[in-house]
Amino acid sequence: MFCLQCGNELKDGAKFCAKCGCAVPTETAQTVPIEKRCASCGTVLKDGVKFCPKCGCAVSADVSAVSPPPVAMQQQAAVPPPKTSEPQKKKNTKRYIWILLAVMGGLVGAGVQLPKYLLIKKTGTLLDSARAAANRKDYDQAIDCYTQLIRLEPNYAPHYIIRSQFYSLKGNYTQARTDINRALQLAPDDEYAKNQDAFLRALGN
Repeated sequence: MFCLQCGNELKDGAKFCAKCGCAVPTETAQTVPIEKRCASCGTVLKDGVKFCPKCGCAVSADVSAVSPPPVAMQQQAAVPPPKTSEPQKKKNTKRYIWILLAVMGGLVGAGVQLPKYLLIKKTGTLLDSARAAANRKDYDQAIDCYTQLIRLEPNYAPHYIIRSQFYSLKGNYTQARTDINRALQLAPDDEYAKNQDAFLRALGN
C-alpha cells in the first residue's frame, strides 16, 4: 500500500503517511499504482522500455539506476569558448607591438611616410635606446639609433648634430664633418651646430 500524494510505502493500518503526513483513504488503501518515471528527466515510462523516449537515458529493471545519455546527445550541449587568461592577453599584446614595430621599420625602409602618432612612438623608442647606448658608451649602437631617426626625420638638424658628436667620440671625424655640414644647412643659426663645427675645425676637420 502506497501514499497517493508522495508514493511512500505505507504500513498496514496506517491512517497518515509517515513521509508527507497525508491522510490515507481507507477505500484506496489496497491499490495505488506507481508510474515508472525516468530518473533523469521524470518522463513517464511505458512497461518494457529500455531507453527514455525524451532524454535517451538507459532504464534499469528497477528504474532507479540510470546511465548517462549517449555521447551524441551530450555533444549537443553548447560549450562556451574558453576565456583568455590575463597572462595570455599580455603575451598577445607584446606580440602585436613587435609586429607593429616590424611593419613600421619596413615602411620606413620603403620610404613610406608614417602617420604622426606612429612617428612619435617610433622616435621616442629610438631616442630611449640611443640614450641607454650612450650611457653604456656603446657609440656604435647610439649611431645606429640616430641613423634610423634620420631616416624617419631627414630634415631634423639635431639628429645630425648628435650623430656627429658620437662620430667624434669614435674618432671618425670625416663622418662627423659630413653630419655637421648637413645640420648647418638645415639650421644655420643653431648654437649646438656651430659649437660642433668649431670643435671639428679646431681639430683640423
